[in-house]
Amino acid sequence: MFKKQTLTILLFLTFFLNVRSQIDTSFWFIAPDISQGLGDRPIYLYFNTYAQAATVKVRQPANGGFVPITLATPANSIDSINLTPFIASVENSTANSILNNGLYISSTQKISTLYSVRAAANREYLSLKGPKALGIDFYIPMQEFWNQAPATSPKSFSSFDIVASQNNTTVLITPKTAIIGHAANATFTVLLQQGQSFSCQDTARTATTSLGGSIVSSNKPIAVTIQSSGLNQSGCLSSVADQITNSTYIGTDYIVNKGTATTEKIFILATQNNTQITINDGSTTTHVANFGETYVYTATQPVTYVKTNKPAYVLHVSGYGCRLSGAQLPPFFCAGTFTSSFTRASSDSLALNLFTRTGFEGNFALNGNASLIPASAFTIVPGSSGNIKSAKIYYSTAVIPVGSHNEVTNTGDVFGLGILNGAYNKGSAYSYVSEFESYPSINAGSDFTICANGSIALNGQIGGGNITGIWSTNGYGTFNGGFSALSNTYTPSQLDTTVKPVKLFLTTNGQCPQQKDTLLLSVQPSPLVNASVDQIVCGNNSAVLLNGTIAGGSSTGIWASAGSGTFTPGATSLNSTYMPSASEISAGSATLTLTSTLNGICAAVNDVMFVSITPVPTSNIAATSLSVCANNPTLSVAGVIGGVTTTGKWTTNGTGSFNPSNILLATNYLPSAADVLAGQVKLYLSSTNNGNCNPAKDSVTVFFTPSPSVNAGVNISTCKNNSATVLAGVVSGPTSSGIWSGGTGTFTPNNTSLNATYIPTAAELSAGLVNLILTSTANGNCNQVTDNVLITFTNPPTVNAGVDLSACKK
Repeated sequence: MFKKQTLTILLFLTFFLNVRSQIDTSFWFIAPDISQGLGDRPIYLYFNTYAQAATVKVRQPANGGFVPITLATPANSIDSINLTPFIASVENSTANSILNNGLYISSTQKISTLYSVRAAANREYLSLKGPKALGIDFYIPMQEFWNQAPATSPKSFSSFDIVASQNNTTVLITPKTAIIGHAANATFTVLLQQGQSFSCQDTARTATTSLGGSIVSSNKPIAVTIQSSGLNQSGCLSSVADQITNSTYIGTDYIVNKGTATTEKIFILATQNNTQITINDGSTTTHVANFGETYVYTATQPVTYVKTNKPAYVLHVSGYGCRLSGAQLPPFFCAGTFTSSFTRASSDSLALNLFTRTGFEGNFALNGNASLIPASAFTIVPGSSGNIKSAKIYYSTAVIPVGSHNEVTNTGDVFGLGILNGAYNKGSAYSYVSEFESYPSINAGSDFTICANGSIALNGQIGGGNITGIWSTNGYGTFNGGFSALSNTYTPSQLDTTVKPVKLFLTTNGQCPQQKDTLLLSVQPSPLVNASVDQIVCGNNSAVLLNGTIAGGSSTGIWASAGSGTFTPGATSLNSTYMPSASEISAGSATLTLTSTLNGICAAVNDVMFVSITPVPTSNIAATSLSVCANNPTLSVAGVIGGVTTTGKWTTNGTGSFNPSNILLATNYLPSAADVLAGQVKLYLSSTNNGNCNPAKDSVTVFFTPSPSVNAGVNISTCKNNSATVLAGVVSGPTSSGIWSGGTGTFTPNNTSLNATYIPTAAELSAGLVNLILTSTANGNCNQVTDNVLITFTNPPTVNAGVDLSACKK
């Protein structure tokens, strides 16, 4: 885009620099009659060519006896024709008569033309204004200060001269003062054919009776020349003459650069009633003039600013010492071009009058040399609020040779250029060679295609009098630099894709006619990327299911992570699965970006999904295993649930039950007989209310240890007369100890001896039995176990030997 815009700028500047001032291929002119006694010869036509060679032809369409003169003039050069041999048929010498003296100059390429009077002591330049000289409505500006005395031979006078450019041209003339053949303010008509001319000559030769304010109008285009000759200043007689523009090309702002004449005057001709005139040369003078009135002001300062509220002609009479010359001034606004050309007709002193807008005084060059027109030569025009600068610069013949073709350029703005050429003892020639109209130019730039997410750099170009403008659009985008910045950036809205095409309008603003240019902008849709809504996953269930969408200017994209997780099946799959890395899980978040690819002219677009990774639930049972006795299997269990939840649930691989509930973190487990028989069972504590987390689970293994085995021995029968009984108790299993109880007798050595000797009491013997109990001790978590042994006491044997006997000893 940059290269394209750069090319646009170069082409635009080239266009500006190729628009030459005061140039055309067609010029109509009638030469005024200047007294030979004053000095009216030699007379010359000068032609400046430009980038192309030109064939120039000079004719008198109404004079069949005039042989056309043809010149073949090279490019960028100057050529001339000495018209002195034809002066009798060129000067419009007879008043109130239709003559055939009009000149028509044509060229195969654009040229500029200057008519020069080069008498020894009377000189003047008349710049031929091409199409600006042709019109149907003229007001005659004329000097009203210097008298024409002493009389020359023939007598000098003031006049305005008319030439018709077409057949059957009816001209209406209203002289402001009496002219030869017609009274003041009496309108009369003249019918002219192509090339015919008519001269209106003042009958008086004093400044108090002036042709200034006379009116000339016609039904077809004519050209008008003004002259006032034999003007006496300090004993020197001079001519003031110029071809004037029609009233279309007058303005309201004029810059007057004073020459070196003893006295210089500014003649301001109002063309409408109640014209307010403000003159500023360091001090301010105001005047109100009505239609046809000329206000005369003495120029005493180097620069004078003339401003009117309605269009007016301004004629400036300048010169060298006592020598005078005059020129119609171009308006400051809406006049001038970027290039003006001129020639030096004599070795007399030469000064250039220049004016331009402040800020562009450093953009000048003379024949390509910027140092010849330095910015330091310019001063602020008084009354312009610092917005206008002007300069008067003198040049030697070494810098600007006699007969040379010269160009003044300004790369930034249009400007005014006048030439003042003369000497105290030879006369003065004065003319403005810059254009009396600007060529309004505007360029919004080349048509362009951009993406809705891009922007276009604008470099609007405005010239030809206006230098500012306003951007506008039928779109919905934004001018980033505001509406008035010519160098700007337009950022489209997505809605601009619905406007076909988007039009960017650049419109000039200022005092010159409004210009408008349009840049057509095609706005293509930008990629629309949606990474989908943010997600919440759990650290133990962290797979992120992606569902990205890309539309508009692209349909493909790529995922990227701020971390080091992985995309499955891959990052270019819009519906991929992302597995966060351990560091992302630890950090509690992951950031995923979906960026469009294959974007064409669009910039890549991305969207971000934020993944919150919640902490995992935890389940913790303090013990990994527990042991309970088979004859006392009920146990209390407790666990801790943490992380994203505080609730849990107990389960078992057995068939027992939890009491009072399996959803209490601290509860009891009641094993079933099958659990006990199996010897062990597993209890599980799992987290509940886990959200998007997988449940956490911990377990404890419960081992059922054997219960104690107690054997008090077989029942015993013993004789009452031998009643001490040796016990034979056995305790086995998780314990090997026990204690005897149940009798009232005595255990020897004690009742904890499994093999103690039991000595019954007489009562027990009398009862004939005793039931002893062996109970296990040191049972651990088992319930105690008992066994009984019954001891039966039998009566002792009885012996009866009979009654006692006595026997004799032998």
